[in-house]
This record gives sequence, structure tokens and C-alpha cells, in this order.
Amino acid sequence: MKNQHIPYSSAINDMIFDIKKKGVVSFPKKGLAENATDFFNQIIKWQFQHKATIQAIHKALLEYVKRPDAVFAIRLYADAPGKQYFLLRRGFLSEYQDGLKTFFCDNTFAMPFTALKLYDKCYTASDLVEHLNQKNVVCGFKIDKEERKLAYYKCNNYSHINLNDSGWYLAHILPVGYNFAGKQRLTKVFPNPKRAE
Repeated sequence: MKNQHIPYSSAINDMIFDIKKKGVVSFPKKGLAENATDFFNQIIKWQFQHKATIQAIHKALLEYVKRPDAVFAIRLYADAPGKQYFLLRRGFLSEYQDGLKTFFCDNTFAMPFTALKLYDKCYTASDLVEHLNQKNVVCGFKIDKEERKLAYYKCNNYSHINLNDSGWYLAHILPVGYNFAGKQRLTKVFPNPKRAE
């Protein structure tokens, strides 16, 4: 159950807050891998120790994407080439004529969900709907003031979690935004909306 006294609370935010409050975030601080096997054993293998939780989260995600009230994150428009901050769109929510809702983010959006997986905390499809239909959702690292002016999601420290003391962040192995659905660039499917829309 969500904390009623905390603005923009959700069951997912409460689980994140619980992890941070207990001080249990203890990811590797630094290290050296001798080879790929060593790297796998030190960094990757332990991230998948809670198999039942991972399977339950997978099931929740499959249920979530079928719901009419689902909101979908799109990893786009998180860069401002040449300090063109007006191009940033992290936290901007779009609703299409058919009712589909999407928002833009960077990799930081996945950090709370990674923390939940690592600390054996499971959520349901209903928890995701509740979470993404309230305004306290982490959509990016250091949201710019130009984004903040028009962003739907107003992230605060309650929902943000660092994956370790050294400031490690999530990265993807394969580039994102290319060959979407085997066809085209993601920017062609989801063009950068006008700021006023």
C-alpha cells in the first residue's frame, strides 16, 4: 500500500524508498576483471540470483503491455546537441487519439526497476499502472530546467535511486533507437513532439 502522506506515492516508489531507507544498496564499488568470464561472474551473474522474482516481473510486464491503461517509456530525446536544451523531452507525456500513452526518458528510468530486481522486490501489472499514472517517475539524469517547465513527470528524490556510491548507471549493450521492429529508426515512429503539444 502506498504512503498517503508522501506526494506522488506509489507501491513501486515505496519499495524503492524502503531499499534506500535500509541502506541495502551495496553494489560493487570498483574492481578489475581479468577476462570475460571473470567480468560475468563479478558483475552480471549475481544480478540474476532472484529467479522467481525475475519470472514474476516478466509475467507482470507481459500483462502490463496488454492493458488499455498502460503507459510506455520510449528511450529518446535525452540529448541536447550544441546545448539545444529545447530539444529535450524526458518526462513529456503524449497521448494519441487511440488512447495510447507514451513518455520519453533516458537509461535512468530503468534504475529503480533494476534495484527492485536486485533486492528481490516484485511488482504487479497493477503496480506499474499506478506508478506510471502518477507524476513522481524518474525519467532522466539531471533533468534540465527547459524540460522541467513542461514535463508531466516531476521526479524528486523519493523515486530516484543510485545503483552504488560511485554513481554507476545503467547502459545498454546494443544501441537503442535503430531498426525498430525490424524496419526503421525509432525517431521516425515517434518524432520529437513540439514543446507546446
